[in-house]
Amino acid sequence: MYDVELSKKAKQDLNEIIDYIAYDLSSPATAIEWADDFERTLEKRLELFPYAYPVHAFLESLGIEYRRTIKGNFTAFYKIIEKEKSVIITYIVYNSRDVEKIIIQD
Repeated sequence: MYDVELSKKAKQDLNEIIDYIAYDLSSPATAIEWADDFERTLEKRLELFPYAYPVHAFLESLGIEYRRTIKGNFTAFYKIIEKEKSVIITYIVYNSRDVEKIIIQD
């Protein structure tokens, strides 16, 4: 089993999504439920089978090896640190955004 962690940036991404749902969409209860479900789903997926999801091809061509898993309208990008048996979720991005641009600029 792998430990699954959120990077500082992924935590920020998650908080921004929660704030958007809670305040812009006026649905705080939905925001909390969504966040809990999102994190629980990612943990279940990645703690046992982190290699089951593909490496993002464009980023790999730039020498950046991030894998990705999609949940609803969002994609979580992550890296595997095999020697520590850990998975670090590095970004959580809304699917319609320019993912490559976001990651390259960071």
